[in-house]
Amino acid sequence: MHTSEPLVPEPSAFEVEMAVKKLKRHKSPGADKIPAELIKTGGRTIFSEIHKLTNSIWNKEELPEKWKVSILYLVIRRDIKKTVLIIEAYHFLPTTYKILTNILLSRLTLQKKLFGIVSVDFDATSQLLIIYSTFSKYLRKMGIQRSSASALYSLQESL
Repeated sequence: MHTSEPLVPEPSAFEVEMAVKKLKRHKSPGADKIPAELIKTGGRTIFSEIHKLTNSIWNKEELPEKWKVSILYLVIRRDIKKTVLIIEAYHFLPTTYKILTNILLSRLTLQKKLFGIVSVDFDATSQLLIIYSTFSKYLRKMGIQRSSASALYSLQESL
């Protein structure tokens, strides 16, 4: 819905700076290949450019195509006793995308504190859904269309 005035104000320069400070160091970058350390040490110039970028995206109400791409690594291994198959999923989102989601999360957290609105856990729910969906597509691509247990067993046998 487009109105003459925005329903929610654009992210402020302060919000962008706080979101950048929340980025974790020593994490692998996503599809944008921008390490968090580079942004965190970039200073006012980088913060200003990211602020312009987030406001542009905010006003267009459309994520850039590059932000819709993430990298998912599935690491499949056996436990020490070689009896259980362990599947670990590592999901790498673009670093610049994380800044905007940090801003949204901080606003939702503030709304919860002020009005008691239930917050949404972006990380757990979204990530598990993406991992499950990607893994299911991978199994179908491999021609495995059985129950989860037998699919994992088939995958284990193919390793």
